[in-house]
Amino acid sequence: MSTTNGARPSRPPRATSPGIGVIGWSLARADLDQRLRNLWLRTLDRLGPGFDS
Repeated sequence: MSTTNGARPSRPPRATSPGIGVIGWSLARADLDQRLRNLWLRTLDRLGPGFDS
């Protein structure tokens, strides 16, 4: 895939969808478990890649 302005194309959706799926599953499970967050969510909390402003 080539671009005319030299910009790199964005990642294909299939490259990011497994990670997004795990996050969605983890959040749904945390809702059911009365906010008990699993290791994945605790790791993301420590790294801080959240979307809050």
